Amino acid sequence: TIYPTPAPDFSLSRLEVRDDEPITLPARGPRLLLAVEGEVRVNGLSLPGGGSLFIGADEGTIALQGQGTLFGATAGIFGS
Repeated sequence: TIYPTPAPDFSLSRLEVRDDEPITLPARGPRLLLAVEGEVRVNGLSLPGGGSLFIGADEGTIALQGQGTLFGATAGIFGS
C-alpha cells in the first residue's frame, strides 16, 4: 500500500511480508524501514517489531523475508 503525500520527494508505504512471498525492492535511493509487527529479515539482518533500519542509497537491491508488517519511507515512490 502506498500512501500519497503532498510532497513529491517523499513516499510512505506499508509492506506485508509473508514467508511464502518474499519481497525484493530495487536499488533506488535511501530508505527508512520501521517494523510494526512480526520479524522481517532485511538482506539477512533481523528486524523485529518496533525496530527500525536505515538503508543507504548505495546498498543495492533489498530482500525482505519473514513474517511481519513494515512501513517504509523514501524519496519518490517506495518500491519503484
